[in-house]
Amino acid sequence: MTSRRPSASRTALGLLSIAVAELFITTCGGGGTTSSNPPKPPPAPPLVITTTSLPDANVGVWYGTWIQAEGGRKPWKWSLAAGSPTLPPGLELKVIDIGYGLVEGTPTQPGTFDFTVQLQDSGNPPQTAKRQFTLVVGNRLVITTTALRGAVVGRPYEAYLEAAGGTTPYIWSLDWGSLPQGLVLNSSTGEISGTPTGVTAERGPFRVTDSSTPPESATAYVGLAIQPPLEIRTARLSDAVFGKNYPNYIEVQGGVFPYTLRMISGSLPPGVRFVSFSANSIPPLFYLSGAPTQLGVFQFAVEVADSDTPSWVVAKEFSIQVNEELVLLTTSLPSGMTGEPYSATLAAKGGVPPYIWSIYYKSLPPGLSLNSSSGELHGVPTEAFHDDFGISVQDSSHGPQWVPMTYTMRIVGRLAITSSRLPRGRPEAPYRIQLGLFGGTAPYMWSITSGNLPSGLSLGTSTGQITGTPTTEGTFNFTVQVTDTGPPVQTVTKELNLTIASNLGRNDDPATATPISNGTFRASISPFADPVAGPANPDHDFYELAANSGSVVTIETTAKRLTPESPLDTVLEIVDAAGNRPSTCRTPYGYYDGPCINDDIELGTTTDSRLEFQVPDSETGPVTFFVHVFSWDGNARPDYVYELTVSGAN
Repeated sequence: MTSRRPSASRTALGLLSIAVAELFITTCGGGGTTSSNPPKPPPAPPLVITTTSLPDANVGVWYGTWIQAEGGRKPWKWSLAAGSPTLPPGLELKVIDIGYGLVEGTPTQPGTFDFTVQLQDSGNPPQTAKRQFTLVVGNRLVITTTALRGAVVGRPYEAYLEAAGGTTPYIWSLDWGSLPQGLVLNSSTGEISGTPTGVTAERGPFRVTDSSTPPESATAYVGLAIQPPLEIRTARLSDAVFGKNYPNYIEVQGGVFPYTLRMISGSLPPGVRFVSFSANSIPPLFYLSGAPTQLGVFQFAVEVADSDTPSWVVAKEFSIQVNEELVLLTTSLPSGMTGEPYSATLAAKGGVPPYIWSIYYKSLPPGLSLNSSSGELHGVPTEAFHDDFGISVQDSSHGPQWVPMTYTMRIVGRLAITSSRLPRGRPEAPYRIQLGLFGGTAPYMWSITSGNLPSGLSLGTSTGQITGTPTTEGTFNFTVQVTDTGPPVQTVTKELNLTIASNLGRNDDPATATPISNGTFRASISPFADPVAGPANPDHDFYELAANSGSVVTIETTAKRLTPESPLDTVLEIVDAAGNRPSTCRTPYGYYDGPCINDDIELGTTTDSRLEFQVPDSETGPVTFFVHVFSWDGNARPDYVYELTVSGAN
């Protein structure tokens, strides 16, 4: 490339620009500076080679050491000084990016070598530093072979151990043990030859002895791996799915690394290809990937060659079947009802039939089962259920497809009014009970279909509560009806009776217990025996209940959670007719192995009480038991009100 001389007009224009710039600097520059020259950079520190000596080297052994320096301006330029002898044969001086010099290589000749290294920086003018070094290359006997070429069972093999230093000729031997079966060591040449018969991976402890007087010896562990014959281990490739990535591989074993693979016939499915080879996996793998774009069966053959001399080659035929994606068609399940037969069949398409259906998450509603062949859910539900669970379908392809789906199912409990016995009331005293209800679908509609409630009481049509202040004594028979929202819409009725009497008496023991069943009942401690203004006696209440053997009855008192809050700190106990406490209860978060008494639902949370009573299953008919409610401090008054809620009883 040639340079161009600026024209006279451009030269004049340049001088004018410089003059204007100098005038600006003179009139506007700070500090009264009148010079137009830019400040000069500070001088660089002296350039010095700080390394003063080099470690010894040895013939046949790799050598590397840094030569360091400081000062000057980088980048630096390293070289041998003019007229300097060369480095020892096999070594060279290299420049590394960080600026240091590196003497590196494998010496091939022993001796003492003097040479001078020169370093020049990038200053203007450049600085130059020199230092003379003496490097001693020893002639100590060493084994320079670290690993032998891989061998293969059944193939002829030869490889040589090599050494450096000492005095030739060498004598080779095993320090202890023996070579793999089928191989021998030539003591004069260091050749290992033969035909190995078994797979092994050894590091032989070899010894070499030279011919000096006295002789010098060296030992080293040298790796020798004997591989099995070259083999394509993959017997069959899994099926692929149309449009889905196909992560698969062909597994190779034996022979001599590295391997090469090529297609020798047929073709892969369009969209699929060999993408990589992993020599680090055990065994090595040739990976396939890609998304097939065509359905069908695609046959092909591959050939794998190893790196032995001569190369060994094995071939194998494969096929890949591309199937449609398996899809679970059923997305929701119909509701059912306890006690009624249920059937729903799940559907799928794609993949390779037949399908296998299974539960993979949680469990089905009690009473239902899944047919693993047909995908039918069937049975008679035994309990109300509203939860999710997981069903999966698997096809019969090689490397099967598996599709999961989570379903939410509702098994509606058969609607039932569970209150069968109502506690008596007193004229002119407030009365409130919540009729017990099970199953169905809220909201509910309540009504009286025959008979009448006592005068002063009414039934809440949306709540199922009988409330009010009765005004007339007597026993009143009536039929209560409740209808749910569905689907399906259910309607049930129950015949009940309610007694209103002035003399209710006390219920202080099992013999005088108040009969009740399921529901929520408003009460107070022996409400009508002690006058409000009289002395506070340690009153308590007993309630009679019945339940089938083996069932679980839940009883809970509510006082602190009333509005307004009641000062009663209830204690809840379950006893038999003789006052004996069973031991098949649990408090919240416990087991059915504790005594049937509880003070607080949860310590520090509320002083209300709760028990779950597992009725002994030794009886053939209903079991009668008694719920005992009393105050922890024994100072209950008639105005200490509470609510008692019962479920699970007859």
